[in-house]
Amino acid sequence: MLKFLRDRKNSKKIWIFLAIVIVIPFAFWGAGSVVSDKNYAGYVGTICGRKITSSQFQDSYNATAARLRLQFPDQFDQLKDSLDLESQAWERLVLISEAKRRNIKVTDQEVIKDITANPTFQGKNGFDDSAYKHIIKYYLHSSPRAFEEQTRESLMLAKLYDQVTCVVKLDDEQLKEEYRKANEELSISYISAQYAELEKNIQADDETLKSYFQNNSIKFKEPLSFNLEYVKIEAEEKTSLKQRSEKIFLLAQKNIPLKKIAQENKLTLKETGLFPETGPIPEIGWAKQIINALPKIKPDEYLPPYCNQQACFLAKIKVKMDPYIPEFTTIKDKIKIIFSREKAKEQAKERIEKCLARLKEQPDSDIFETTAVENGLKYASTSFFKFASYIEGIGSSSEFWLTAEKLQPNKASEIISTPTALFIIRLKEKKEADWNKFEEDKKTFSEKILSDKKNEYFTSFLKELDKKAFFKTSQS
Repeated sequence: MLKFLRDRKNSKKIWIFLAIVIVIPFAFWGAGSVVSDKNYAGYVGTICGRKITSSQFQDSYNATAARLRLQFPDQFDQLKDSLDLESQAWERLVLISEAKRRNIKVTDQEVIKDITANPTFQGKNGFDDSAYKHIIKYYLHSSPRAFEEQTRESLMLAKLYDQVTCVVKLDDEQLKEEYRKANEELSISYISAQYAELEKNIQADDETLKSYFQNNSIKFKEPLSFNLEYVKIEAEEKTSLKQRSEKIFLLAQKNIPLKKIAQENKLTLKETGLFPETGPIPEIGWAKQIINALPKIKPDEYLPPYCNQQACFLAKIKVKMDPYIPEFTTIKDKIKIIFSREKAKEQAKERIEKCLARLKEQPDSDIFETTAVENGLKYASTSFFKFASYIEGIGSSSEFWLTAEKLQPNKASEIISTPTALFIIRLKEKKEADWNKFEEDKKTFSEKILSDKKNEYFTSFLKELDKKAFFKTSQS
């Protein structure tokens, strides 16, 4: 058991990058993989000037997938397709690079302790070595040696998290403010100018739309677009996806025509149809190494190969369409929608500003509802809500709670803007937090808030790290 860790002098070090462990709640969700042939197409990107090969990127995906399969065995297959997997893989690689730069180490004993304590590998009498090997081989499709090095990297990231967030503190005043936000309840009355409601009544004839189009044609410019021809490579009964794709990618490396590759390997040559350079690519998805390479690849050159768990793709550009502005007649309906939305927003702003001006002219009068009606806007009230909850008919409560909490009774707020409407609110009623219960909850609540703040701090740290690392797809 764990023989590799106990006899490291006779083995090579395997660099397998992996996902962050459960200690960071926003665990990174892996990445779409690339071909495992190290020599194909050079490298897929750089981190702080260091080249990242396709093999390293594949290892990063494999390690992440293994961790998440163990953490979310029932949900993994359903969740993985809805996430930006490639971006998360890059983020993890950046963090690994930073941990190594800081010379963060993990001992063999720490790795052994983590694996033997993992609930997944427990039997009736504690750690079950047979179950461990079975799960690694048949469920994770890996080897104990690889998994043990993945665990080392995972623990390294946990130490990085602790090292970065140790500066985050929480004093009593901050804790009380957070408790108040979490427990104080408010209700409000509001006037709203809903864009969608006003949009229904916007009328525009063809001449109006043509004039709008001529003055705003740049808004309708179509981006650089591509049509790819490609083959989709899947595993066969006696050949794994890795074996089959490597064979086909080697043919591409020799610049054999894609049509011939498809014929000789009984693959269907397909086309994506036109799609914008920002993706996603029809059927293939958010393949960043392909998307990033598109603007600089010539039609006779192969694009970087791309693999996910189900299939691999090999593609070439068939059609490259430069940016252009379509004719009025072909996008008339789109023009009408955008025109109506803009006019609705203009009307909403004009009407709600009239409401606010009148409320300020008569600050002591109870004219909140009548002012809304006079300007053709909606008036309503809410039930009690807390900070960061959901308000029916409005959405997220955070900005409304923060604004209302500071208002004097029956005083109108300034205009609050959301993606769907403009609002004026006033405080209706307030339920204070139970400060007697605060003393009972203080320890547990403090731990939760501190954890949340550490996660926020680490997220900001990662964003800054991404900027400094400046990674990119090398083929782009």
